Amino acid sequence: MTNTDVANGDARKSRTRQAIRSAFFGMVLERRYYEIKIDDIVEQAGIARSTFYEHFRSKDELLADSLEGPFSRLANLVDGSGTKQALVDILEHFWENRGMARGIFTGAIRKKVTATLAGMIQKKLAKQITDKKLPLPLIGIQLSEMMLTPIAAWLLGQGTCSAEVLADVLERSVTSTVAALKRSA
Repeated sequence: MTNTDVANGDARKSRTRQAIRSAFFGMVLERRYYEIKIDDIVEQAGIARSTFYEHFRSKDELLADSLEGPFSRLANLVDGSGTKQALVDILEHFWENRGMARGIFTGAIRKKVTATLAGMIQKKLAKQITDKKLPLPLIGIQLSEMMLTPIAAWLLGQGTCSAEVLADVLERSVTSTVAALKRSA
């Protein structure tokens, strides 16, 4: 196999994953998460069911994969590895797409969304907090809810402020909570 064959295979794999994600996102805009079936996704993506399973084990894994990019900016608050502008940018993206974002941050899907962000946070905290009086899964859930709750309320219009103000509040809240957790460890 030549390097070109490998590159073509990688490109094909990437296109297929993107087709699956695009089909999924289109459906998230139109229906509730629990109404979306794997058969619907593969039909919309124009792939075989077995091809879906070559890329994702489940619809939940597809959801987690789809959220990883945008949620990495939230998870980066835990270790300070992101920038304030990156956080502002993703909050503005959520606001501009608040119809879809509301569906992701509220309702029955919220539990899965929280678990996705909590898992990302746990990975970052495992490097920072070695003496865990409070188990990492609980800390991850605490911090993910600390971020997701005000974002959801903001998207639902329960309070108004700029993305910059919300980013600042999220950053200060998470930073102070992580610092307190490190002191108590």
